[in-house]
Amino acid sequence: MMKMKIAITGTLGLPVTYGGVERQVEQICSRLVDRGHEVTVYCRSYYSRLADDCYEGIKLVRLPSIKTKHLDNFSHTFISTIDSLLNGFDIVHYHSLGPAVFSCLPRIRHKKTVVTIHGLDWQRKKWGRLASEYLKASERFALYFPNGTIGVSKQIQRYIRQKYRREI
Repeated sequence: MMKMKIAITGTLGLPVTYGGVERQVEQICSRLVDRGHEVTVYCRSYYSRLADDCYEGIKLVRLPSIKTKHLDNFSHTFISTIDSLLNGFDIVHYHSLGPAVFSCLPRIRHKKTVVTIHGLDWQRKKWGRLASEYLKASERFALYFPNGTIGVSKQIQRYIRQKYRREI
């Protein structure tokens, strides 16, 4: 088996203090490390408070973000993507719809990308009209730019199949 260098972004970070996305990321990363892969998780500097830069064999890179409701994930994922391009990762794995817009950047550099869709974020009441439209548009980025797209539930897979006639 080929050892890969994998970057994970679009998440708050590790170790998990709350959140389903972060729990899934922790499980995926620990299994990838057990298989011999080098895994780096990009963490928001305010979230990951460990003194060490490693957690259970997973490298943690803390980067800043613009900590507002609308710019936190967007700014952190953009900075993480730029950093990942400078550090020779084989795969960049994006989590959630909003971060998917950046999945095209590693592809330009011939890097593999994966997007995991955890939910149809644009449906959540916490987002206003503009943010919902951005997240809805992000669906296309999640489907057409990465090498692979994962839907974490049968409902998401069904929705994508019906709306876009694509299997994820």
